[in-house]
Amino acid sequence: MSVSGHRVLLVEDDTDTREELEEILRSLNCEVVSCDNKQAALQHIADNVFCMAIVDLQIFGEPGANRAYEDHGRSLVREARRAYPNHSGTAFTFPIVVISGHAKEWEAAIEVSRDGASDVIRKPPRPGEVSKTLRESFVRSGRSSHANCATAEVSVPPPASQLELSIPANRKRRRTEVKLGGRSAFLPDRLLVVLLHLVKAHLADTRVHKTDMGDTGKGGFKLPSELNNEMRPAYPPDLGEIAVNHYHGEYALLASVTVGHVDAERLRARGIGAISALASEIENLKSKCGGNS
Repeated sequence: MSVSGHRVLLVEDDTDTREELEEILRSLNCEVVSCDNKQAALQHIADNVFCMAIVDLQIFGEPGANRAYEDHGRSLVREARRAYPNHSGTAFTFPIVVISGHAKEWEAAIEVSRDGASDVIRKPPRPGEVSKTLRESFVRSGRSSHANCATAEVSVPPPASQLELSIPANRKRRRTEVKLGGRSAFLPDRLLVVLLHLVKAHLADTRVHKTDMGDTGKGGFKLPSELNNEMRPAYPPDLGEIAVNHYHGEYALLASVTVGHVDAERLRARGIGAISALASEIENLKSKCGGNS
């Protein structure tokens, strides 16, 4: 079959790989819009209508960033799926193909499929694999012809400000208020410490190891899962987690989260050593980056 005429969003941070994929797509007579970071990709999704997306998991979060994280790609898959949510009953009508070296492990492939990916290609791809996967994905989606794309519905993704995390630190019984957008959740102190560690790491553009968040090595580390559950009242309807497991004991906030106001003074007034220390470190980091991050 021909995939001629389809417009494809390609998000890949490696220049050689991106150029190779662009050449393959153009040889299939596809129109290609490419970029290397999540922020630019979301802007393209807001400004254009696409027939398919090809997303590398290890992409930059924004232009000029010096670290590519797997979560940027995964969160982009989730947000692209929010823009193109329709399902034919057997497959999504908008294919999202993930390309990544991490897809060599079946567990990783299953996880990105849960995020909304339609197919996974190993990197580097085998000869002919990309064109074969694209053709098959379009067939499953019911878009074997570009004419079928004209009827596709596109949803407008909610603004990124809905994922602004703030900590006003109001108290309710023995819990502390945190907000995601306009929604509130109230955390016990042990989970507030976990969240503050994640906020500090987010501002420093790094990850935090579970031992720094209280893991004793005795059994599974459950605090990030508990944090995700306790934060659920503040989540938008389609958000599943805010604390993301990057394996090897490392965790980070969801890449699309920005850090708003953190009331460090009120947190320090609690008189709890770990909370006070983290609040001061976050205050210093926020002052260096000039506000939200």
